[in-house]
Amino acid sequence: MGRRLGLAASLAGMRVLFVALLVFFFGQLPLGAQGAAAQEAVEKYSHWLQSYSEGKELLFRDGRRDRKAAQRFRRLFAQVAATGDLLAAKRLWQAATVELPEELDRFQRMNAQLPAVRGEAKRLIAGIGGEDVDSWLLDKALQRGGRNASLARVTAIEILGLRGSEMAGKKLLAGLGKLGLAEKIQAVLALESCGSLEALPELIKLLRNREPNLRIATISTLAGILSPHSDETKAENQGPDTPGQRLTPNLLEAFSKLLKKEKNWQVRAAVIDGVLRLRSRHSIPALIAAMKAELKRGGSKKEAGTEMLLARIHDGLVALTGQDLPRKLPKLWEVFWKREGARFRFRTVKAPGKKLGEAAGPKKGVSYVRYFNLDIRSKRILFIIDFSGSMREPVSLQGRYAGMGAKQPKFELVKKELEKVIRALPRDTICNVVFFSNEAKVWRQGKGGRPKLVEMNDSNKAALLYYVYETAPGGSTNIYGALELALAMGERGVYDKYYRAAYDSIFLLSDGAPSSGKIVEPDAIRAEVAKINKLRRIRIHTIVFGDESNNLSFMRKLAEENNGRFLHVK
Repeated sequence: MGRRLGLAASLAGMRVLFVALLVFFFGQLPLGAQGAAAQEAVEKYSHWLQSYSEGKELLFRDGRRDRKAAQRFRRLFAQVAATGDLLAAKRLWQAATVELPEELDRFQRMNAQLPAVRGEAKRLIAGIGGEDVDSWLLDKALQRGGRNASLARVTAIEILGLRGSEMAGKKLLAGLGKLGLAEKIQAVLALESCGSLEALPELIKLLRNREPNLRIATISTLAGILSPHSDETKAENQGPDTPGQRLTPNLLEAFSKLLKKEKNWQVRAAVIDGVLRLRSRHSIPALIAAMKAELKRGGSKKEAGTEMLLARIHDGLVALTGQDLPRKLPKLWEVFWKREGARFRFRTVKAPGKKLGEAAGPKKGVSYVRYFNLDIRSKRILFIIDFSGSMREPVSLQGRYAGMGAKQPKFELVKKELEKVIRALPRDTICNVVFFSNEAKVWRQGKGGRPKLVEMNDSNKAALLYYVYETAPGGSTNIYGALELALAMGERGVYDKYYRAAYDSIFLLSDGAPSSGKIVEPDAIRAEVAKINKLRRIRIHTIVFGDESNNLSFMRKLAEENNGRFLHVK
């Protein structure tokens, strides 16, 4: 016990020394009223950061957000950033890479909201101008060894991506070979905003890398760099000798080669999304070829992702061409393109709010199982359902949902709809359910507590329905915890069997804004999910259940940013 107390005292002393050094090296400011005020702000920030690093500054208390604490830390951070120079960036760096004591339990860590603190510091550093800041961040990004070196490198690369400096992009590209896998993936993703057309040849070489996450990141960045030049709805890209016209066919050829041999559905999904993002007439024959390849791949036993990818390809062709031909019939698309391809031109920019690659609404003559008013066009589905205390509230639905009965608790209506869907799912569908309130609970857990892949035979359907009807609502709304659980699948890449066997579609239902969890702020949740799902490629469809007071904007944007559809049930 004495040794443990001595160690704790030593650690506390080291933290005090750390803050003293921070103030000594970074807190010396010009004299005068303005300088004195700035120095006082730095000292307050330093003491707050010391206290936070010891687990004493919490942004949640008694299960509720402490708004004053959140406002205070943001005010302190903004005051430090106000000088807008390299010293300000260095001060904020300490918060961008801050760690919490290992002895904190998970509830204390949740109340500390570490991602929010780090994220605010990164955002402010990204907004500080100057090539000296870029050079300093590049040194951090490419440094070797040292304590917490990987965290520092990934953080620096992420901030460089937010800054969008072309000079930094060139140096990141040149330094890729020096980086470990995690840092290399982050650097490739950063190049989407700070890279240039000159980076394309080097990036295309990475498509041969054995690690799926790196291939996915590369595909996304290649499409992101080229799409401003390849998008033929813009008049400046329609000439015969534009960069897009010269470079797009070569990139699509590389994508097509990858599609033919690629076994991981997430990589194929990234390629299809990349082809759509280029928005070129050359994209259309590439998508037709992808449809043929995916149909051939499916065979008698559907491979992971195939059904969802076929729907994605079809919707993309409809959005690009304006032609709504039957699904899974590539020969009809080939006939259309043979007739129209030579004279095909994009005439209008897609309407605001219309999602490219997403056909609008259900089609006549096409039969899908439907969850409320959303077609389920996948064989690998994960339902994530809010069962917080507010789901006990009674509600009367309107419109097409009025037939669900008189005023009833929300959770009873959701259970009835879920029962209808589960009974209607084909036997070869893979399905699981996550209910969440304060915490996320999985019906059947697999390795590491992740949702298990469960075929919907009669026995499993009966077991799932029993679980659904035995679950009762209560508690707060931890949306991030549920999504984190779902999106963590396959995190070890090609060596993890869950990587290829993951669910490809999530249906998230909630009746309100997030109110608990590791991350609570809606924008921060969206940013974190987008970062994770950039590699997972899982489609996230969202349903807001209830009246207009719910957080519609958050759920709508969450779906749009993750290739999903949004529905408001009221």
